[in-house]
Amino acid sequence: MSAKACILSAVAALGLFAFGGGNAEATYDAGSIPGLQYTGLSFSPPFGSSHRNNVEAAIESTLAPGIDVSFVGRLDGIATQSATGSDPVFDDSLSATCTNGSPSDCKAGTWTFDAGSSDFLIAFIEISGGGASKLYEVIDYSLVGLWNTYDLFNGGGGNPGLSHLDFYGTVVSSQSGGGGVPVPEPAALGLLAVGAFSLAFLRQRRKTAR
Repeated sequence: MSAKACILSAVAALGLFAFGGGNAEATYDAGSIPGLQYTGLSFSPPFGSSHRNNVEAAIESTLAPGIDVSFVGRLDGIATQSATGSDPVFDDSLSATCTNGSPSDCKAGTWTFDAGSSDFLIAFIEISGGGASKLYEVIDYSLVGLWNTYDLFNGGGGNPGLSHLDFYGTVVSSQSGGGGVPVPEPAALGLLAVGAFSLAFLRQRRKTAR
C-alpha cells in the first residue's frame, strides 16, 4: 500500500473513531474535511448579517428541520472573534489554529468552541476563502474539529487562504430525537490534526514534483 493510501486510511479511521457514525438525517455528499459533511450550499459575497439570517433559515427549513440553530460567531482567519451571536455565552468563545500555511494565508487547521456552562454545540460551519464560501454540517455536533479550504478555489484554480469561519450552534436537548452527542476528546482531535497535516504535506509535495 502506498504512503498516501496509508495516510488516507488512517484519517478515515480516525474520523470514524472521533466522530462516530454521523447524523442519520444527512443525505448530502461528504466533503474532504474529516468530521464535516458538505451540505451542497455555496455562497458568494456579501457575507453580512442578512446572509447569516438566510443561512440559519436554510438550516432550519431544509437541512435540519426541527433543530433550532443560532449564529455563534465569526473568526476572521485564525485571529480573534470579530462577530458574536445574541447569546452572551458566545462572547470570545471561538478560536482556531493553523496547520498548513501562515497565519495570514492559512489553508487548514483546527477550531474550538468554549461553551462555558451552556449545552451549546457547534452544528454547522461556513468556510470562506477566495470570494466564496461553503456550508458544512458537523457530523456529530461538537466543541472541537478541523477545517480546511481544499474544497474552495480561487481565480487561478488554487486553494485560497482562509477568509473567515462562521459557526452555527444548537442546544443538545433541542436536537430531534434528543439524547447526548459524542464530543471528541482533545487527544482524538490531535490525531485528526496530524492526519490533516500529512495530507497537506502530500498535496504540497505533489505540486512541487510537477
